Amino acid sequence: MYSKSFTAFRETLVIAYYYIIIADGIIDPKEVEFGKSMIVKEGIEKDDFDKKIEILKDTSQVHIKDMLKDAMKKLSAVEQVRIIAYMSKIADSDGFRDPSEMSSIQEIYKELHLHLNDIIREKESII
Repeated sequence: MYSKSFTAFRETLVIAYYYIIIADGIIDPKEVEFGKSMIVKEGIEKDDFDKKIEILKDTSQVHIKDMLKDAMKKLSAVEQVRIIAYMSKIADSDGFRDPSEMSSIQEIYKELHLHLNDIIREKESII
């Protein structure tokens, strides 16, 4: 179904991307543009990205959050920090970070026991 290059990290990043863009109930065009840049930077094939997004569109937000948490737990701490940093950049990409986006990000990074300073440092290196 997916290409061989669609690793667990890349799939989890797509889940995290979709989870954040729907968190506030509004998918902003700037968030969509950020997603296009993200898949190029992370080497995600557009076809894989589009297929995963289509699947996620038919999935409840609660289930997406559970999928994301489960997938994140299987990644290294470095990959977890990178995904949380991306989530933060996505939330900022429309010019306004909605409280629901921030609480979604905080819930995940706190559950994973990640350090905010590591996330901020990583965020500065993204796109």
